[in-house]
Amino acid sequence: MVKYKKIAQEITNYIVDNQMKRHDKLPVIDEMAIDFNASKSTIVKALDILEAKGQIYQVQGSGIFVRDVYIPGKINLNRPEGLSRTLVGATIVSRVVKVEIIKPNATIQEYLECDPDEDIYMVERTRYIKGEIHSYEKSYFRKKYVRYMNEQIARGSIFTYLEDNLDLTPSFSNAFFQVKQMGVEVASYLECSPETYGLELINQFFLSNGAIFDYSVLWYSPDHAKFFVPSNFY
Repeated sequence: MVKYKKIAQEITNYIVDNQMKRHDKLPVIDEMAIDFNASKSTIVKALDILEAKGQIYQVQGSGIFVRDVYIPGKINLNRPEGLSRTLVGATIVSRVVKVEIIKPNATIQEYLECDPDEDIYMVERTRYIKGEIHSYEKSYFRKKYVRYMNEQIARGSIFTYLEDNLDLTPSFSNAFFQVKQMGVEVASYLECSPETYGLELINQFFLSNGAIFDYSVLWYSPDHAKFFVPSNFY
């Protein structure tokens, strides 16, 4: 992982570990440069990432302050790197429906920009919080990048596995939202009627070279999933 991105994640961890609240002040750039053994320009890049994500704000002459990085029980849609990381403190249980290698259909080819004969890992699972269904997802990983996947990995944080075991770090993503009727398959997992309207989120995850390695379709329970979106005015 690029150093300034790693530092950005470590600053986020510092905020969470210290249970910092909105308007709490972070150390100044000079102190961070010493703490992280990095140049001031590297620290500035890390802070720019966090500011763009709505995690901090900077006041000239006053310092660097925390925003609402996490709101208990709500998904920060500016943090697409997995439910385990955006719902901090929640105990998330993943029930794996299926993990298998498939050949991509036309829709998968379009979102992954892959060839029809390429091997794709398909991971299908449901997520529960406090025993209640929270979301249902199907994820498609290009095997040329995600070299191995199984049910045990899928029961945990897949992004953590990718970073820690495959040295695979997402660089940027696209998100597509739509509210529509769930249909029979999705409704059966989310314990709703097929006519129920729900939020469908489609994600494309890119590597730093611009290649798409993951395409995911997520449906959220209309009863148990809540969201927020921090934003900045420029």
